[in-house]
Amino acid sequence: RNHFNKVIWADGILVLNHDKNDVLHYIGANTFLEMGIAFHFGKNIYGQHFVNYFSENIDFIIVGKLLGPQSLAFYQFAYNLPHLVLQHISYSIETVTFPIFSKIQDEKERLAKAFLKSTKYISIVTFPLMAGLSFVAKDFMTAAYGPQWEAAVLPLQILCLSGALRSVIVTVNPVLQAIGRPDIMLKYTLSFTPIVIVLMIFLSRWGTTGIAVGMVCVVFLYLILVRTGARLVKTSLRMFLKSLFPAALCSALMVSFLFIFDWILPVKELFILVRLGMNIILGGGFYLMALRFLFRNDFNEMLNFMKKMFFKT
Repeated sequence: RNHFNKVIWADGILVLNHDKNDVLHYIGANTFLEMGIAFHFGKNIYGQHFVNYFSENIDFIIVGKLLGPQSLAFYQFAYNLPHLVLQHISYSIETVTFPIFSKIQDEKERLAKAFLKSTKYISIVTFPLMAGLSFVAKDFMTAAYGPQWEAAVLPLQILCLSGALRSVIVTVNPVLQAIGRPDIMLKYTLSFTPIVIVLMIFLSRWGTTGIAVGMVCVVFLYLILVRTGARLVKTSLRMFLKSLFPAALCSALMVSFLFIFDWILPVKELFILVRLGMNIILGGGFYLMALRFLFRNDFNEMLNFMKKMFFKT
């Protein structure tokens, strides 16, 4: 029994079916049992990872095949910048939330509240980052990498929306795993993959900008998955979208403020690094002020959460 518990907790098993007793590629009863246990506990998760890897790289494959290596370089560069936020913030929080969700998997009301709260916290961090990056994209690309990368600016601005939405949609994955339904993620990914391929091929006629628009469409498609996950924990897609409202509104106000600021004052005449730094500082300051005055409770909750995370005693 202890041996089979190791199979359950392992990341995977390696089966070496050597010849035995004149039987070619022999597999004994115990090995079959190990494989069955591993299959039962890991099939959906491992299959999901494989399919996700393929589906998340469809855009790169299509750009490389249909648009050529130069377009692929511009697109990959534009994609990587906003999705670094997804990788370093959202996925880190996902690994933290999964054990928490698992402990309360049978308490659907608490699980729903934890799911919505984690979504709100992520959006409060990622939405302004993505909105700000979209606004300063041209200055940032020119200052950091040079004018030769200007072709990546518009795809980058579009992909910032994709990055913002993906950062909150990933929260449904630990919920599904916690309640023992990782198969749902796999089934939806398998169902969406053909649609994504056709969509990307069609939009490729508009170059990397079309592919970037396609990625945004794909993210909205995954709201169907969020709706299913939300229902399983006795909440709704409407509540999920409502949890994003504070971050979305304050981010929109921040971008509007920056547009008005640039329109009223001769900011464009400033040195590019000065203009970039000014927009980052003013935008960040305005966002925090808007969040504090319009959604004081959410601001205070987030502040207390950050204090616990970074100033543990």
